[in-house]
Amino acid sequence: METAETSSDLKRFIEACGGLRSAAVRLNVYPTVLKKILDNRPIPLVLQRKIENAAKILPPSRPSDAELKSRLRDVIEKCGSVRTIATRMGTLIESLNRVLEGRSVSPSVSLRIEIGLATYLGPNRWIGKSNSPNAPPEDSFSVSEKNLRPSMVEKLRRAFTLYKELGTLEAVGKRMGVTRERVRQLLVKGSDLSLYEYRPYNYPYVPKEKLIQDCINFLSLSRVARVNNISTEYLKKLMAVYSITEKDFYTYRQEGKRKRCIEQYGRIKGKLGHHPTTTELQRTREGHSLNARIIRLWGAFDAFREALNIPKPARMSPYWLEPRLQLAFIARMQHLDTLRECLSALRPMSVSEISMKCGFNLNRVRRLLKLLIAAGEVQKVGETTATKYQLAFD
Repeated sequence: METAETSSDLKRFIEACGGLRSAAVRLNVYPTVLKKILDNRPIPLVLQRKIENAAKILPPSRPSDAELKSRLRDVIEKCGSVRTIATRMGTLIESLNRVLEGRSVSPSVSLRIEIGLATYLGPNRWIGKSNSPNAPPEDSFSVSEKNLRPSMVEKLRRAFTLYKELGTLEAVGKRMGVTRERVRQLLVKGSDLSLYEYRPYNYPYVPKEKLIQDCINFLSLSRVARVNNISTEYLKKLMAVYSITEKDFYTYRQEGKRKRCIEQYGRIKGKLGHHPTTTELQRTREGHSLNARIIRLWGAFDAFREALNIPKPARMSPYWLEPRLQLAFIARMQHLDTLRECLSALRPMSVSEISMKCGFNLNRVRRLLKLLIAAGEVQKVGETTATKYQLAFD
């Protein structure tokens, strides 16, 4: 029976507002919530009772800011204390001051003030503790004097002030003479009543070993924080707790970069079927980038091979090199034979004389003579500028 009456009140409110969406905007809820109530589908009981109570006492149209300011000013003049009014409405004093100054407030705060003015502080109700049978239930949007005494409000505000000053629940508990858990309960209760906004500190636990491994794998603080669902600032606090300095993080980062290079080198090796040479790496964009990073991290590609015990590949001669070597060999043999014939005149000759007779330049003559002297076919005669050369005789 009670459900049918409340549903009919909600229907009349929706009709007066001109539709479901307009009523939802007026009550500051989603339209689907009102539709669930009308269809008798389950929603949180407290939320349902709050919506139905608001639909009973609120007018269809939202009052203007000037009208809300005027009504609030009249009530404060009768009551004489903004703090008391804020306590009964379950709002912050700052929110009421914004309304009195003509500034805008959020829809939820405006709705709470309207309900407070229409229930405990309306024109037909005594400003104080209400004993009227028409008083709304205790789970209304506003906070009754029965549920929250001024002394309790002061206690809640004092707990929050000490918490901001001291920073820990345990320190506040020692100052107030209560347990740590009781301080937390007071802070949560005051936050639920909109006296302040309490955000308890959260200390997610991340093991040091996992943190170090993530630094190696992800290379940046932002990505490590994102993987562990924590903020970058909290990550820096964790690093301070674990004594991980910026120098240590740089070391882990370099290790991570080396690890990636080794993995990429292994993939390229798998594609080729053998250890690639630097020439083979330079042929592709991936290999070119890898070669540059290896040189930057290890100092040289040979140092990279030595660190991983990679054998140095055998040198592969280009196809055009062997014919050129053969031509050079033939030319040198001919030049040596020419020099031997020149020296067969059975008289010592200087370098300049040999050069003129054979048609070689001086440097080439000296290189050829050096080869023949090493082989024991030519010997020196004289010293310094008078040095001459002749064939050696057994």
